[in-house]
Amino acid sequence: MIERIINGERTDYTPVWFMRQAGRYMKNYLKMREQHSFLEICLNPELSAQTAIMPVKKFNFDAAIFFSDILLPFLFMGAGLDYNPEPLIDFKLNNKNIKSLKIAKVDDFHFAAEALINLRKQLPNKDIIGFVGSPFTLLYYLLNQDLKAFYKLDEEGLLNELMNKITSSVINFAISQLKSKINIIQIFDTKANLLNGEEYRKYSLPYNMKLIKSLRQEKVKVIYFFLGGLKIASEAAKLDVDCFSVDYSDKLSSFYKILKTPLQGNLSPEALLGEKEEVKKEIKSLMDDAENITGHIFNLGHGILKNTPEYNVSFAVDFIHNYSKK
Repeated sequence: MIERIINGERTDYTPVWFMRQAGRYMKNYLKMREQHSFLEICLNPELSAQTAIMPVKKFNFDAAIFFSDILLPFLFMGAGLDYNPEPLIDFKLNNKNIKSLKIAKVDDFHFAAEALINLRKQLPNKDIIGFVGSPFTLLYYLLNQDLKAFYKLDEEGLLNELMNKITSSVINFAISQLKSKINIIQIFDTKANLLNGEEYRKYSLPYNMKLIKSLRQEKVKVIYFFLGGLKIASEAAKLDVDCFSVDYSDKLSSFYKILKTPLQGNLSPEALLGEKEEVKKEIKSLMDDAENITGHIFNLGHGILKNTPEYNVSFAVDFIHNYSKK
């Protein structure tokens, strides 16, 4: 159904899925984590598929998203990656280490296609979504979230080499997922908001374009999620994607005037923490605003919060489906 929305087709109701829908707010996920580490789940096709299925079966989401992490390319680039529980990257920034970084190969990610094939077999009537991170967002984590190091790289003329290695590795991560014949992939650019428009145009846009050009050759529908609101939207509009997923900094209708594609979003994750009547009010307001948008996929404007009550998720999905049938 989500692919149909992206294609401009009419559907009986608005489809919905949530970013991080398989996550720490779910009791079943927490039980899984008692037995397996986050990285173990990501790298095990059976566990990854099992985890991705949980919220779809429980809440009737219209799509399952690959259970993985945008930072996995670093495992195979030689940067060193672990989670405790937040990501820990063991990489010292210097010319020698940048030169020694490898480009992750498609075959390094063999587990990805296996997990997604498994997911498709178990959810034949749902959309299956793959994902990768944007090159700039990955770089930010590689630099231990230090923007000063980023600008230093640029001054020393090392930025382009590093970004190209990251971009090629991300492309190969995406291609590995597409071997499973999924039809939709989402790019997460969750650090785009750290840049102003000019910086985004210089440091992020060219590498996003390179990534998207490769995805286009694979004939997959591309969703691009970014933080940064309308400030970044005017630059991101230059990207050749099928759908933009937007944050909750402004109304969907305001984003639509700039982006002019089907939109995904953009309920505040905090809206799901309230009482049912408050949740209903927020959803109605968003969906009424989206009435004149050609193509709307309901989602959050960022990942679901770990203290979100499960009953609110169930209520929200049912209400979105029913209200959009009016």
